[in-house]
Parts: sequence; C-alpha cells; structure tokens
Amino acid sequence: MKRYVLLIIFIAHFAFCFAFDYTVALRDKNFDDLKFNFSIVKVIDGRLNKQKPIGSLTAGFSFNKETVGNDSLGEQMTLFFKNKPNIFDASTKVILVINQLNLRYVRGTTEMGGKKEELEILISLDYYLAEDKTCGLLYQQYYKHRENVTFVAKVSKGINVAVSETLINAFTDFKNQISEHKVVVRKEFSTDSLFQFFVGKPTQVITNQNINDGIYFSIKDLYLNKPGVVNNYYFTDSTAIGQKSISVKSTGYKLDRVYAIVKSKRIFIYIGGGNYKEAVLSDDGKLFFPDITSSTLSSGARGGSSAVGIARAFLPLGFIGGIVTSATQSAIKISGTTKTTSDVIIDFETGDLIFKEL
Repeated sequence: MKRYVLLIIFIAHFAFCFAFDYTVALRDKNFDDLKFNFSIVKVIDGRLNKQKPIGSLTAGFSFNKETVGNDSLGEQMTLFFKNKPNIFDASTKVILVINQLNLRYVRGTTEMGGKKEELEILISLDYYLAEDKTCGLLYQQYYKHRENVTFVAKVSKGINVAVSETLINAFTDFKNQISEHKVVVRKEFSTDSLFQFFVGKPTQVITNQNINDGIYFSIKDLYLNKPGVVNNYYFTDSTAIGQKSISVKSTGYKLDRVYAIVKSKRIFIYIGGGNYKEAVLSDDGKLFFPDITSSTLSSGARGGSSAVGIARAFLPLGFIGGIVTSATQSAIKISGTTKTTSDVIIDFETGDLIFKEL
C-alpha cells in the first residue's frame, strides 16, 4: 500500500511540475483581413524542451509564480492555419519550425508620465519550402516584438494577443522577403528526415574547442553548433560587438538581429536594443553571462530602455509583478541600493535566464 501511495505522490508531483497556468494560443481576431503570399501546411514545434515554460507570472516579492507555456503548440498552430485558407492560400507551401520562444514582461512609464505595460516576445523560426517528398530551407529569423497590454483586463488575452501579433509581424518580414528578394534555399532533403529530426532531443554538439564562427538564429542552433545559412552578412560596426548597439545586415536578406554572434570563438548573445552581451561557454558545456552586477532600478529605468542593457533582462521586473524569466526568483532579496554580483546562466533548452548568486 505504501508503495502505491508513493507512486501517486510521484505522479502528482510530475504533473504539477509540467502544468502551465496560462497556455499560449493564437487569436482569430488578430488575423482578420490579412493575406500572405505563402501557405503554412505544417507547424513543427522544434524547441528542445517543450515542457518548460516560455515565461512566468509573478506578483511583487512573492515566490509564487504562474507559468506560461504550451507543449502542443505545433499541432494547434497547424490546425489554426489550415482553417484559414483565405489568409494562407498561395503556391509557395511552407513548413514552419519554431526553434525558440520566450516571453517577458516590461513595465515602465510613458512620455506623458503614465504607466506602460508590455509583453516582449522573442521567437526563432525556420521556413522550409515543402514539395511532394522534399523540402529546402527558405528563410531563418530571430524576431522580437513588444505588445502594449496596459488596458488588457485578462492576462491570458494579453499573452495570446502578443504572441499572435509577433507571428503576424514575423510573417510579414517573410512575405516581403519572398516579394522583394530571392530566398535562401539549402540543399533539398527528404521531408521525412526533417520530421524525424524533431522526434527526440538531440545531443549538445557545441564545445569550447569546436565552436564555429557565424551568426545563430536560436539557442538551439547554438546548442547544435549550427550557424545560419546566410553567409554574406555584415555588421554595421564590427568593432562594436558587445560594446554598443549594432545591426546585422545582408544584401537581399531581411535581417536586423540574430540570437547570437560568434566571432573569433567569442559568443555574443542578443539582449535587446541592438545590443549583444558576451557569454562564456564553460568546460562542462554550460553557457552563462559572468559577473553581472545589478541593483533595483528606478521606475524610469524599468521601462525597458536599451540603455539599461542586460540588467533590464534580469532583475527589476519581478519586483513589480509580471511575465518574467525565472531569473527574478533568485533575486528577491535585492532591494534599495543593494548590489549583488552573480553569474546568469542561459538555459540551453529554452534560452531562459537563470540568476545564480556566487
């Protein structure tokens, strides 16, 4: 009898760990009156760990948090887009792969002194040309979008609006890529092999010894040591990477930012506002930002200005409540002008930021 009780407790604990308080879904209303020049025939959720949250909802100094996620996102999006033939009805058939999805909450003040609340969505997408039995990579994208949710009464609606608008804006870039430029097509391969690749979690490939220089469109691509297929890219200021705001450009390719830049085996991760922060890959394969010194920011700094830099991504948001990364949970003790120097671990499965005190 005792054995069965322990089994029930274990199952209950497992279910609790992977249950989401808010589930991401797309909203029909956001897609009204739209028209794209491609059709999405299938969406594959290619995230390394679909059962981990994409964001967390916290309130003030509470350690309680409500998670945001969806481990059946690919199937739901496939059905959603198939039911919209008036929007996605074109000869270019696309398989869409979601490689990374992160959701954060940003709160601050407007120019008029009012309150501003925004959800920030970061998403990495691959677009594959789908033919009868083969497919080829058309386009890679790391997209960031902020949605004003100040006047949204329900948190669930705010999340779904933000994710829907993010996808619409990302699709618009791809639409313009198709219209204005030639697309990048990697060597064609079997569609079955593409589907098979996403069945199980691949083994981490990247190490300090073998890391490849290039641009990376997701945490998963970095995990797999697989730079983007674009090879004629350049930076607006190659000497300023990690020092000030830059853009990544490529002739004939709609590109402003990427998830990571690896140059001379140094890793720079995008943190917002065109800024890239250098990260370190440890000998045991962990990726982290070293020695981050942070303190509680003023209400003005909390607004998400790029001038706040990396500190904005970690600490201040949890003190005022909202959708944040798990980084906030370990930083509750910081208040007033107290400062703490810490490493910030980058979760290789999700891209989440984990604040770890030294």
